[in-house]
Amino acid sequence: EEHFSQALLQLVSCVHLTQPSVGFRLLHFVLSQKGVPSSSASSPEVQSDDQDQSKSAHFINCYKRFCSSVSKIGDNLPFGQHLIDDCQIGSEIDAGGLFRILPALMEEFPMILAGNPSFVQIVLANADPLHMSQLLRKIATGKVSLLGNQQQFTDIIVRSLQWCSYEQILLWQII
Repeated sequence: EEHFSQALLQLVSCVHLTQPSVGFRLLHFVLSQKGVPSSSASSPEVQSDDQDQSKSAHFINCYKRFCSSVSKIGDNLPFGQHLIDDCQIGSEIDAGGLFRILPALMEEFPMILAGNPSFVQIVLANADPLHMSQLLRKIATGKVSLLGNQQQFTDIIVRSLQWCSYEQILLWQII
């Protein structure tokens, strides 16, 4: 099974060279699996939190292995940059998909995404009024923490001076 997984990972990594959206699609799939009962449980009530966490960790690890494999093939970028790049590509092909997985993204990768000016700009640049309303509600309820700590917040404000006025207005709505 491990040999098959390696071969599949190598195939998907090679496809990524011509279809960069594969990274976002894999990320979307991985994060969409959070909370989905595994087929090994006889009923949803039987599945334990440990099984959920184990399955979630397995899927996240698959995405990390994918990014590592892509780095070996050619671009040599760190994991965090792959994540940001995949979110950028995802926002271009399916902004709704990015917003659907946003809470899971922030839960799984808070050290990389929370307070990251590039990620904040990606989110705001693709937020329509409905997405912005949902984002503000998630921020208000504590499901999403987008702006990070005080130093990161300052960096976002400084970087936002280079953004378009629409993105700046949305940032001030969040603040």
